[in-house]
Amino acid sequence: MADLTARPTYWLCSGYRFSAGEVMEIDYQLWAEGVITWERGQLGRKKEVQEPFKKGSLSFYTHDSYAVIGRDVLEDHPLYRYCQYFHGWQYRPGGGRGYAHKFHDLISYLAAYSMYPRQIEMLVKAGLYQPVGELIWNRKKFAAAIDWEEPDIRKAMDLSKGEIRQLFAIRPDFGALECRAYANRHLGTSWDVEDAATFWVMWGLELRPMEVLRFCRRYQLPLGKLLRYLERVTGGDSYGLVWAEAFTIYRDYLEAAYHLGWCMEHSAVLWPELLLSAHDEATDQWAQVQLREAEADQKAKRPRGAKERARKYEFELDGLLIKMPMSAAAIKLEGKALHHCVGGYAKRHLEGVLTILFLRRVEAPNTPYVTIEMQGNQLRQIHGLNNDVGQVSPRVRHKGFLSAWLRWLQAGSPRNEDGTPKLPKKRKGAVVA
Repeated sequence: MADLTARPTYWLCSGYRFSAGEVMEIDYQLWAEGVITWERGQLGRKKEVQEPFKKGSLSFYTHDSYAVIGRDVLEDHPLYRYCQYFHGWQYRPGGGRGYAHKFHDLISYLAAYSMYPRQIEMLVKAGLYQPVGELIWNRKKFAAAIDWEEPDIRKAMDLSKGEIRQLFAIRPDFGALECRAYANRHLGTSWDVEDAATFWVMWGLELRPMEVLRFCRRYQLPLGKLLRYLERVTGGDSYGLVWAEAFTIYRDYLEAAYHLGWCMEHSAVLWPELLLSAHDEATDQWAQVQLREAEADQKAKRPRGAKERARKYEFELDGLLIKMPMSAAAIKLEGKALHHCVGGYAKRHLEGVLTILFLRRVEAPNTPYVTIEMQGNQLRQIHGLNNDVGQVSPRVRHKGFLSAWLRWLQAGSPRNEDGTPKLPKKRKGAVVA
């Protein structure tokens, strides 16, 4: 009975101290000693102060929701009296609307409010919840659209009185306001909020609108002319997928034309009459150029003395074959597939300091099986999967094959007229090196 009537025992999970411009957390949730973290002056990209009640591992955890005891103390505090968490933030779309008994973001909200009290109060009162949510959950500030150091919302967003009215009437995604700031600054436009909102929805979910603006800036294209061209290409079709696909085709075409050295000042190059045909021609030519460059690059990176070394070492007998890799990538893939460290030998293989060889089954010549390191005619290492831990060594498993191959090497790697290995007669007492 005493256990049932005794006072409850409390365990300190996390402790917080909030003040203007500073938040401190001491966290006992996953460590015996309390770990102290701070947020000072402004919120950085990394979220230092976390919600309480972690569950999970050190590398991956989530947070349980929690009840708030003593809510009236918070609401009467001079610093947080106007924070709008219970009377404004909870009435956002999807919020608790005054009925919630547990919360999951109070600490994050108060941390943000401690840094930007006036800005968050004004945004929540105005019903502009998106930038507040992105700030407290993802630390995204929409920095191109909002100056978080400016308490006046109109000045913070660089909007006129008329544009403020548009903002409240349209309530666009704040990504549209970032596009407005970028276009007005770099592309010479004079967009208002409505213009930016229209541009934002033109591309549906298929394309990020900022990609279009950055593309125009990179190639110095007039944005208005690009939009009129895409309207002609799409036949005036509705916005969304069709426009996004048309822009993607045009972008791929122009990038290929640029790399091919076509005259970018000629209108017939910039604005082709038949976009699909021009796209296919330009991208095909650019693909051929890239293929030739890749082949030349691959040839330049072939192992030193590749032809001579391949003739010396490559061998086939009794269902097994030895082949020499011709690139560092092939050696690294071998190491990854067999879970050993041969990838670290790739550079020395290319330089001719040593030679890496692949032992494969004839029926599966492209499937990694056993890897060999040679120094001249001396077999230095030979390993299969996981360096043969718990398995029979390839030296033992393929002793007969390796003995024949090494005898052939010692004899100077003789070959028949058709290129097949010419095996020397077996000497008594021959062993694998």
